Amino acid sequence: MASSRARILRPDPSARFAPRIQRARVTSRAVAAMGVALLLLGAIALPERAALACDWAAACSANNDQYDLLSIPGATGDAYFGWLDKRSGYATEVFAQRMLASGPPVPAPGWTAQGVTLSYYGCNRSSLAMAPDGAGGALAAWALNFCDGATRIRVQRILPDHSLAPGWALDGVSVHDGTARKSLPAVAADAAGGAYVAWVDTTGTAADLVLAHVLSSGVVDPAWPAGGVPVAASLKRGVRPMLVADGTGGVLIAWCVTAAGGTDLMVQHHLASSARAAGWPAGGLGLCRAAGDAASPVATSDGAGGLLVAWLDGRTTPPRVYCARKTGAGVTPAGWAADGNLVAGLATSPARLVIEPGGGGGALLAWQDTRFVSSSVDIFAQRLSGTGAVAAGWPPNGVAVTTAGGDQSAPALAADGTGGAFVCWSDLRSAPVSGADIFAQRLLASGAPAAG
Repeated sequence: MASSRARILRPDPSARFAPRIQRARVTSRAVAAMGVALLLLGAIALPERAALACDWAAACSANNDQYDLLSIPGATGDAYFGWLDKRSGYATEVFAQRMLASGPPVPAPGWTAQGVTLSYYGCNRSSLAMAPDGAGGALAAWALNFCDGATRIRVQRILPDHSLAPGWALDGVSVHDGTARKSLPAVAADAAGGAYVAWVDTTGTAADLVLAHVLSSGVVDPAWPAGGVPVAASLKRGVRPMLVADGTGGVLIAWCVTAAGGTDLMVQHHLASSARAAGWPAGGLGLCRAAGDAASPVATSDGAGGLLVAWLDGRTTPPRVYCARKTGAGVTPAGWAADGNLVAGLATSPARLVIEPGGGGGALLAWQDTRFVSSSVDIFAQRLSGTGAVAAGWPPNGVAVTTAGGDQSAPALAADGTGGAFVCWSDLRSAPVSGADIFAQRLLASGAPAAG
């Protein structure tokens, strides 16, 4: 990616109109992170079915490696990208870019062609996380290693004009220093210009979950316990916690915990005061405690103050896709099972699961699986209603978004605002000619592909 020359896209001539969307020859891991931003860069102005066989306009082409790309939406159809960057040749830094949605994709005014740095000191950064700040800007959190064997957590807020929010430290706000080993941060906005940050602390023999609050002024909230609030212990190592803003200034936090029967999913709700929300016990509430592992979880808001969490469920072999919902009051709504609802019973070797709000408390999901041919990967999607049932018109095992020749993998998803979804993915159907392309499809609220 670093040495690529930027070129304008060449959309497939069969598309009904030219999509403002790009393709990158990058790793499938990066494609999954890029997908939503690619859709947003098109201002959701995609053709119903677009084949994007083209090279792309670079968001960054600096020397050395740029990797672990993330993307989040801005406030006006634009998108933020964040990544880890080795351009200095000796340290791993955090960079960000904001791209406009209108016209050819270019950096927003004030943003340099190679992105802006969010970090300045220290040795190496890792485990980047991002979230919208709720006011058109972006939040980023990462683990920082000073090359002394310890890792700390930093969080930064960047405004739409690329400046740092007033009061936020040049190298990010330190939520807790010391010699502890902290990793896998998650970040969410607090609805007041500040941020919630969660991380995994492995200083001792267990993996502990900690939550902190940074005020809009860039100061760690003095009303919270020093070092953050302990949320849970015995986390599943290597699995990042998930944060979802509750819409009223608090935050829901979900995580995987090691249990006797495998890996369980838990959730907790904290208020801006640091206290647990009413009705939420210490240790949190179970989202899934069924036998087997709940793996690769993803979370999003249910649009009503609660959260939706989907995962690859090991209670059967092969694993299946499940989804659960909890309200902000800690209630499992009617229609949702205590250990989650089955999303697709025929999914075979599902992977790369993604989730978005589906409206009315429901969920939109997409994933890859091999149900038709064990050696061929295809893309599937499903919509659940607010009561946990498969939405009207959607097949019980999900819609086959594409079953073209070659592998289709690493889906990304964006709701269309009318109950349907845009799905894009990495596609190898034309690999001998053009390498890995990005294709996109729009599904209507009924689950049918959009006409055209």
